[in-house]
Amino acid sequence: MLSLENKKWKDFKIDTLFEVDKGIYLKQNLIIQGNVPYITAKAVSNGLNEFIGNKTLFNKNSITVEKVKLTAFYQPKDYYCSHDVSVLKNEFLNKENSLFICSMINRQGYKYSYGRQAQMNVIKRETLFCPINEANKPDYKYMEEYTKLLIDKKLEDYKKYAKKALANLEYKKIEPLENKEWEEFFLTEIFSTIQRGRRLTKSNQKSGNIPYISSTSM
Repeated sequence: MLSLENKKWKDFKIDTLFEVDKGIYLKQNLIIQGNVPYITAKAVSNGLNEFIGNKTLFNKNSITVEKVKLTAFYQPKDYYCSHDVSVLKNEFLNKENSLFICSMINRQGYKYSYGRQAQMNVIKRETLFCPINEANKPDYKYMEEYTKLLIDKKLEDYKKYAKKALANLEYKKIEPLENKEWEEFFLTEIFSTIQRGRRLTKSNQKSGNIPYISSTSM
């Protein structure tokens, strides 16, 4: 495994390494159906809001950064993004070194919030701490190789787990759904309890590991 401790590291201003751009506001009534990723200021799901048929704005192999939590994502396909998303581009980016860079950008997210957003001009001045090569420039090749090793290790761990899990499975023949009789029921006939959740304001939320289910469709 490559050692991060044995590498030299350096701070760089983001706009000295990347061409920084931003998306364009898209009115809801102008959105058409399609298969183009529409990236918005979301800190989850790779920033993906939905798939649309509008013309792409940016090419793949670039990084998007949302403004509220400074969450960075690698984009593997050509995409459209909204005006509140910044885009980082340069000739060296690929999937693996972009994932490394995203993880380093995400470490700065604690400084930002809804009341202190990272608009494009702020992101340009933000710093990226990364390993460097002998020329004191970002070592994109090293970042790529380090990430590949991590992915390969996780994949190998998963294969071992899957092999063990499959060995414990017992085959059972199950009747196809189309052979079953179907009937409609009221939910109250099936569930003994149906109740609604409670409102939890942002100020009363605490960090932890309890799933917080809200009215999102994803």
